[in-house]
Amino acid sequence: MSGRLRNRWDFALAGVVLLLVVWQLFIPPILSVANDHDFEKVLGHICYAPGETNQTPFFDYAVLHYKYDADSCIDWPMRSTNEGAFAVGWRLNRIFHSQSDFDLRYMGIVYGLIFLGGFATMQRALRRVTLKLSIVAQVVWIVVFCNAVYVPMFNTLYFDALSFATLTGALAAAAKVALDREPSWQWIVSAAIWLAVLAGSKGQHAPLALLCIPALWIRLRRLTAIRVIGTLAII
Repeated sequence: MSGRLRNRWDFALAGVVLLLVVWQLFIPPILSVANDHDFEKVLGHICYAPGETNQTPFFDYAVLHYKYDADSCIDWPMRSTNEGAFAVGWRLNRIFHSQSDFDLRYMGIVYGLIFLGGFATMQRALRRVTLKLSIVAQVVWIVVFCNAVYVPMFNTLYFDALSFATLTGALAAAAKVALDREPSWQWIVSAAIWLAVLAGSKGQHAPLALLCIPALWIRLRRLTAIRVIGTLAII
């Protein structure tokens, strides 16, 4: 019975997270963050620029639609895991929206799902504590992170969006591996993936992921090969 009750609470709180994300990203007035010329780091190689608008497209107002512009081609040398997230959003946009117009809300879908996946990872990690403590931790997390300070960033191409979306999953999975007496290979792989994506999202945030590498090795009894591969993936 306690397992069913915990499942109900987890599903209910995950539903709250999903509702808050959808409400802010996809229900008018849609929230986003204005471009400070960072978006070109992702869009430059496909020569896309803000669509026509009467508002200032940089710094002051968020622009959701981007179109091809031959003058906007930029070969940005730095690479990040954001390119993988963008590739998914780009593909979804071409399938469900347009072959020529890119709608930033498709990035909201990608980052939002990653964000929700991180929350679900935290829920699973909290199974080691009492239900009451788990509920309190999740509610506090929702109050702190599911507001208009952070969520609108998912409707952007800022590198920080992926960093924030993966942060919860990375820390929760790393803590689970570090604290479990015999962590499973699934949790080790999960922690390595979360941390690798976080490390590659933006150079400034990479040290946080690197500092979590020892968590993979605290309970060293078996699965050494998986730990080595995971560590190399993060580095």
